[in-house]
Amino acid sequence: MTFANNDTLNRYTLGTSPNIIIEQSVKQAWDDTKDHNSLLSFIHMISGKQKFGPKKAKKLNFGIGDYFSTSAALSVAFVYNATQITLTENRFFTGDVLRLWDTTAPNANKYALIRLGSQIGDTAKFNCVVLQTNSTGTFATATTQVIVLHSAVSNDGKARPYLNKKGKLGFNWMQRGRDTVGMGKAEQSEDFIIDHSMETLVQKAWRFYVLKKNLALYFNSVARGGVNESNEWQMSGGLPYFYNPTGVAHSTTAGITTTSADGFNGVNKVISGTNFTYSGLRQWFYDMTLYGSKNKVVTMPYATYDRLIELLKNNVQVTDKDLKMLVPSMPSPWLVPTVELGGAMVHIMVDRSIDGSYMPITVGSDTADPDKWMVAIDPEHIAYVPLIMKGKVMTPHLAYIDSIENDSVETAEYDSFDGLVIDEPRSGGYCGLKTT
Repeated sequence: MTFANNDTLNRYTLGTSPNIIIEQSVKQAWDDTKDHNSLLSFIHMISGKQKFGPKKAKKLNFGIGDYFSTSAALSVAFVYNATQITLTENRFFTGDVLRLWDTTAPNANKYALIRLGSQIGDTAKFNCVVLQTNSTGTFATATTQVIVLHSAVSNDGKARPYLNKKGKLGFNWMQRGRDTVGMGKAEQSEDFIIDHSMETLVQKAWRFYVLKKNLALYFNSVARGGVNESNEWQMSGGLPYFYNPTGVAHSTTAGITTTSADGFNGVNKVISGTNFTYSGLRQWFYDMTLYGSKNKVVTMPYATYDRLIELLKNNVQVTDKDLKMLVPSMPSPWLVPTVELGGAMVHIMVDRSIDGSYMPITVGSDTADPDKWMVAIDPEHIAYVPLIMKGKVMTPHLAYIDSIENDSVETAEYDSFDGLVIDEPRSGGYCGLKTT
């Protein structure tokens, strides 16, 4: 178990206190676990942005949803020559130009170009002027596409007011995890065929600790916290808490929350047939790029990878690319198969820790086979956020080295206190295969 510079990972590599950890040492430790706990290691090696920095609160609050969106919707049907228009959201201003297009008979292919006037009260109702139309009918709410165009304001008028919106509120809790490893000092003088020195035990404990944390990332489907302060424990929601692959309703009961934010889930898809389809996968990735970056990292059990890779090779060029293109500070190269799908650059990972694990994915009335699944994340919208506890940043670390039981047992403890954040769930999601 060595790093790129051939320095062996031992109990001193991560330091004895979380506030003196060297960043590169931490990334080297995650680099060592990437083959068996791929996704967790990758997320921890992502260079954190300021919005994902350490927090002092155990509850993580964040905004979800883009209020700077160019799509809108009618709340009330609009007659072609009307002087007022009612929209579903109160986020527009005088001078905004809207384009209406009705897609359904009897008004199919009818359009109108509208300039908003003054707002009526505090509602989403505005005076308006129809600048151009080819319609003499009514634009229906359910079938009319509304696009927000560049504003048309007077030459000497005031600037468009500042839009002070944060989106819907999402949240997650931080979770503390601790594992202790120890060795009796008397055993050090005995001969053993198997190396069980303290350094070796620390290495194995680190891998065990990371494995459990990686599985929590995949399968913690709820978040829990804030119920009993006298005996408080919290659970940080993982990927299914944000992406909601089973389509459960948002609720908070007895401190347990089912999804990160009401109405905002991942882009989840079920493909029916004997195998995944190229067109279905392309559409899935396209839908995720509408809300996130072009780069997606998709991870899966090996059995799913075996199905997927041949399908892709038969339809598109698959090349190995280095994930250092996403995380330049990675300690060593990390080559993964990469394809261009639906305008997305898709980096494919196999995570052996989830081989044989089941994930139910339900979209509408379709439920995928629980052993045929994959999950995609967006590196721009995901991070683990550590708690600042007594001035220390509680990223995973070797908390202390001490002796107990009359100084006869040497111990070391891995410790962390952090929580997962995905500030745009629609940038990722689950895909499953339904074969029956």
